[in-house]
Amino acid sequence: MFTLKKNVVESDKGFSVQVLGRAGIKYVEGSKSMVVDSELLIGPYYMVIYKKSIMNWKENSEHIDQNKKDEMVQNIREAFLFLGLEITIEEDYWAGTNKDE
Repeated sequence: MFTLKKNVVESDKGFSVQVLGRAGIKYVEGSKSMVVDSELLIGPYYMVIYKKSIMNWKENSEHIDQNKKDEMVQNIREAFLFLGLEITIEEDYWAGTNKDE
């Protein structure tokens, strides 16, 4: 179950999601937090989340493994769905572009 407090979506699963302006999402889980790179979009999706930016917790630099990244992305998706918004996930910052240009 989710609740909305100002611009923070809180889950009874112990995490919260906050949009930080046009780019960036603050993800909090218990006493740990991190900023996930993202951008607002125009079109069918509200925002793109860059999964590759999920690397370490801010507080202790603890590495986040692939299973935890997947769980965090799913949590973020569910928080946005609670708000009635669809997001898209990019594995890499350069997805869909020609890196050589």
